[in-house]
Amino acid sequence: MQLFTRNSRYYHRQWIPPDLRSLHGERVKPVKPPLKTADRKQAQGLASGRYQKYTVISSLLRSGLLAPDQTPDPLPRNGRIKLKL
Repeated sequence: MQLFTRNSRYYHRQWIPPDLRSLHGERVKPVKPPLKTADRKQAQGLASGRYQKYTVISSLLRSGLLAPDQTPDPLPRNGRIKLKL
């Protein structure tokens, strides 16, 4: 998990695991959703929560409990994760 700033706003960088890259087609670049905050502590909390969501979605995809078509983009660029279980 990486935090970085651009124009005094924090962003979270999340790499797509190599075994799940085939689900995303050609896009193998890291996902960098904005955290929409200038406060470092708040950004760390938001990034930690997103990291946990990405980890859960990745685990579900690997185990077969979640099909790729159940979530159109498990690592969206806008940072919003929609998961219906």
